[in-house]
This record gives sequence, C-alpha cells and structure tokens, in this order.
Amino acid sequence: ANRMYQLKDGSVAVTATMSTEEFDESFPDRGTGYNFAKGGMMDSWGDVPGARIEDVRTGWPTIAPYGAEGEILVNHTSGLNYWIREKAGQGQWDGPYSIPNPEGLEYPYSLSWPRVATSGPNNDIIHVVCAAQHSLSADEMVNAQFYCRSTDGQNWEVGYSPLAETDEHLNLYSADDYSIATNGDVVAIAYTAVFYGHAIVMKSTDNGQTWER
Repeated sequence: ANRMYQLKDGSVAVTATMSTEEFDESFPDRGTGYNFAKGGMMDSWGDVPGARIEDVRTGWPTIAPYGAEGEILVNHTSGLNYWIREKAGQGQWDGPYSIPNPEGLEYPYSLSWPRVATSGPNNDIIHVVCAAQHSLSADEMVNAQFYCRSTDGQNWEVGYSPLAETDEHLNLYSADDYSIATNGDVVAIAYTAVFYGHAIVMKSTDNGQTWER
C-alpha cells in the first residue's frame, strides 16, 4: 500500500494508521503514525510515535519521496488530503491540502483509499490511485476507480483511472484492489480483484500522460 519508501542513501520512512484509544472502536484520534530511520540503520529509528501527524481524523496513509529531498503523505478523510515537507524525516509537515473530488460525473464521488507514488528526475510528478463508492440503494453500490496527477504539488488532474479506456473502471475493482510503482519516467498501476476482474497492469512511459495495457 506504499506505506514506506527508501531513499538512495538507505534512509527509510514508514507510516501506519494509528490511534492511542484502546477501548473506543470509533478511534476518534485515528491518524498517521510516522517514523524514519536515517541511513536505514535499525538503531536510528525515532521513538515510537505517541500521536498522529494530523489534527483531524484520517486513515489509509501512503507516502513517497517528493522533490529534491522531501516527502509527500496522502490519506483520506471526507476526500483525499496531502501533506508535504521539504526534508524527509525532518521539520514540520505543510498541509493539509486537498486533492479535489471529480466533477461532472454521473455520481458525486468522494475519493478514498489512496496510494501515492512520484516520478520524474526529481520525484516532482505526483501520482495517486484511489477508489470511491456511491450508494444507489441499501442493496446496490457503485465502485469506481480513479487516477490523480499533479506536476506542481498544487494543481491536480482528477478523473477515472486508465481502466476507463476499456470500461473496466466501474464495478469490477473496489477499495484496495490496486497498487502503483514508478521507475524514472515509467509509472505502472496493477489492478487485482477478488472475484470479477482480471489481473491487469496499466503502464505509462511518459509520467502518466498516456497508458498502455
């Protein structure tokens, strides 16, 4: 789920959904726990986090390197939020910023369950895959797959995932049925469904501008 990454110097950042509430199953303080190991050395981890990063209730944290030395954290509340900082493992997080929900579609989707990855020579192109659900009735749900892209960390292109090219973006894959990875300018999204969909990899060699199956 892209909840950790490693830098070229060996340093490792990790995230997890955390709460300090032991007996409240609603977990009102649910949020992102974070830790960082400089150089990847096991004795360089920080203390076990005693509180979440955010001051709002979130879930499904996902993290990636961003820019020359920084990192980006994405999670969901009522939609997707993200935080950025200039130096990985150090300093204050800048945020939250919002990835806008899609507009002009048949249903008012609210994006959730994100995965983030970055590409380009400076890790400055952000890619987020996610899903959304819309209830038509007590017995019928629409599941939709989405892809979000930003080249400046502020403005976002948000729309259906590349699966829309073959009409496989609706009701075949649900929350957490996807993963994303990058290598230079190459971006790959893997979709795997429990019951109905095929195992599919969608690949882009131009930082998410065009895709092939």
